[in-house]
Amino acid sequence: MREMVDQYGIPLSLYRDRHGSFQRNDRHWTVDEQLAARQTPTHLGRELEELGIQQIAALSPQAKGVSSESGGYCRIARSANCD
Repeated sequence: MREMVDQYGIPLSLYRDRHGSFQRNDRHWTVDEQLAARQTPTHLGRELEELGIQQIAALSPQAKGVSSESGGYCRIARSANCD
């Protein structure tokens, strides 16, 4: 991720799978999370939020791995520096 940001800038969005690195996958919500209707993000998820990067979670197994098949992140995560 750092290499991508260094080379292309901060992306506007990131298309990703539903891996536990990006979001919590447990069913244990605190009362505060239930009231906010949102689970507290993981460390990586929090960092992406702080950078203002919208996360688009893949909903189908076919969508996983799209970044490697489509030729790179710029097609998926647009930034001001991508061509």
